[in-house]
Amino acid sequence: MVERVRYDEVTIRQALQDAVARVWADRFDLVSGGASERSVVARIALELEAIAQVWSRRWRADVEYNLRHNQDGILKKELYLLRRGKFRTRPVYPDLILHDPRNQRGANLLALEAKRGWTPVEERDYDFAKLRAYRRHLGYHQAVYLHFDGVGGDPQLEWIEDLAADTLF
Repeated sequence: MVERVRYDEVTIRQALQDAVARVWADRFDLVSGGASERSVVARIALELEAIAQVWSRRWRADVEYNLRHNQDGILKKELYLLRRGKFRTRPVYPDLILHDPRNQRGANLLALEAKRGWTPVEERDYDFAKLRAYRRHLGYHQAVYLHFDGVGGDPQLEWIEDLAADTLF
């Protein structure tokens, strides 16, 4: 079967926005009751996967997925990042990804990092550095930072446009 959906920026972003909106509408008790970011992100993943499966059954949304495929097999995802003034290789696992786990290249559509409540600037900057690295070094087409207050306020999505390596080696 030939896929008819183009996985362009608009399509991917709209799918995530629709998934987030569904969670905020259908699971308001969760997003307003102080549930952990993992619980909220897991619900978003379910909604996002349902949307993506309409495009093709190959797409899957996974939470805290830490594996990377290459020609040699499966590896742990690691990036060389600056944190607390030091560069180090660190294992990374995006809070949510949309991908085709069977395909090595071009199959990473989206990486998302999420935070609930107030976040220190250093932690937020680190998440943004990871998101830029997911796009630049791990081949994700889109990367986004989701912030929500945990008491029912509107979610905020910040898309990563700038791939400058200001905090990456």
